[in-house]
Amino acid sequence: RRPRQNKLLFNKGLVRCGICSRNMNFKNILRTWKSVTGDIRSKNYRYYYCFSISCSGKNLNNINFEYLFEEIVKQMLKITEKYKEKSNSRLVHWRISGSEKISETRNFFEQKFLTTLRDVSRGKKSINQLTTYLNSLKKMDEEYKSSEDEVINVENIINDLAEYHLNNSERIFFIINNLINFVSIKNNSVKISIKDPVVFDT
Repeated sequence: RRPRQNKLLFNKGLVRCGICSRNMNFKNILRTWKSVTGDIRSKNYRYYYCFSISCSGKNLNNINFEYLFEEIVKQMLKITEKYKEKSNSRLVHWRISGSEKISETRNFFEQKFLTTLRDVSRGKKSINQLTTYLNSLKKMDEEYKSSEDEVINVENIINDLAEYHLNNSERIFFIINNLINFVSIKNNSVKISIKDPVVFDT
């Protein structure tokens, strides 16, 4: 099976702790309370946490997922608007490699193939299972060869960011995961580092 991918989450390693520089992890927290009328209500809150020992106790570093998303969008919008202002009629765009996601999926199948190969040699699995992974790897190679880079100009990014909504934001997450180097979180403060665009004269 293909690895599960949540398109509405940040890439692994993108969100980092501003205290210890380690990766922050996504966590769901279910909170339950009693309303004024006596009804029991509950809501699922999403957070990014740093689980390192240095960030535990009083130094606990965490941030609400929705707030983090909105802050990243605001900062990206501000940065891209500055790029547009300083462009002086030059074209500003970012190039996103179409082969990156294919490479990630291929690595998954490659590891499965090697594990299955070991099990086949020990008589634990049949060679048919090995053939399945070989066919998947062959398909990945064909997709890799035919993949094309996507070019996004600064105007399109600004339009996408300006019209975002968390409940309909797959495109925004795609832009964030491909255009940002990292996001640093410290005491509920968000700081982003964006990749340099390609700029050339018209």
